[in-house]
Amino acid sequence: MMDDNSLNEFADYWGKDADEFLLVSSKPDSSDLSHCLILHQESRCYEVIEDSELALEVMTRMQAAGVPVVYLDDIRK
Repeated sequence: MMDDNSLNEFADYWGKDADEFLLVSSKPDSSDLSHCLILHQESRCYEVIEDSELALEVMTRMQAAGVPVVYLDDIRK
C-alpha cells in the first residue's frame, strides 16, 4: 500500500538523481509505464519496487521530471 513515506523513499529517482536512471520499456513505442522497469545506468541494475501502485507512481513522477523511456532492445545495442 502506497503512503507518503513510501513515496518519499524514492524521491531522488525523480529529483536530484533523476539523470542516473532510465525507464526501460519491454514494448516498443509504448507510453504505458506498466511495461517499464527502472534502470540505474551506472550500475546497470534494475530497481525493483514490489508494490505495483507505488512503482507506477514513482515512474510517472520520473517521466514527468524528464527521465527518458527507452525500448529494451535499444539499450542492448
